Amino acid sequence: MSVRTADDLGKGLGSVIYDMLMLLFALSVNRRRFQYPNYEELTWGDPQIAIEVILLKCRSLMEFISPRTPTRDDIVITDFGQSPISLPHKVQVFRKSVNQWAAHLSWQRVVKLPKGAPQPLQIDMDANGFWLLSKVMAAVRDSISAGVVLTEHHQRFYRVFQREYEKLNLLEK
Repeated sequence: MSVRTADDLGKGLGSVIYDMLMLLFALSVNRRRFQYPNYEELTWGDPQIAIEVILLKCRSLMEFISPRTPTRDDIVITDFGQSPISLPHKVQVFRKSVNQWAAHLSWQRVVKLPKGAPQPLQIDMDANGFWLLSKVMAAVRDSISAGVVLTEHHQRFYRVFQREYEKLNLLEK
């Protein structure tokens, strides 16, 4: 692990917050997916973009809180003095699905090998996305409490994330 400067840590945490914000926005759009028209000759429309963002940002945040083989270039939870978080089995299965179905072009999409990962389901994307956000949000809070200072524009991202997360949580209750 490389030693990072205070400035690096602030900007790195800001990058984590950006991914949290994008995941939250994509989850919000996905929840309203039936309000959007489909493209001609397709059974889907613009919310398909939200699904892809959900999967990619979930992957990024899973690697942040539970890194498998991080490189020196990866921003991971241990950079902020915190221990990795063990993913529950259902999230581990989701991680494998994301890696085979969305992170890169994989033959699993075509041949659906029996030992391969299943295609990620809508319900799993939503549940795992919000689970991840809750865990990453706690890691961000702990990092800020420990003295990591965000840049001004990352502070703005964090305020917007908190406000929009609260709105979505209120809608659920």
